[in-house]
Amino acid sequence: MENAQISQGDMKNKKELTKREIEVLEELCTGNSNREISNNLFISVITVKVHLKHIYEKLGVRNRSQAIILANKNNLLSSKGERG
Repeated sequence: MENAQISQGDMKNKKELTKREIEVLEELCTGNSNREISNNLFISVITVKVHLKHIYEKLGVRNRSQAIILANKNNLLSSKGERG
């Protein structure tokens, strides 16, 4: 099994994420399912999946776990109180 390369260099990719993709990533990092994310953001599950696909591509990861690790390791998300 090949490990994903998650490095400090990947932080530049945060700038490529849209506001909505960041919102989806924040929800993902709280452990929410696609259904929960869709309910919280008032979008369809299919739209959540499209956003996740774009997030994975932009961050260079293969799955939810890798995206969460990258976001936490590189502080890609602001704290909840700083959203706006």
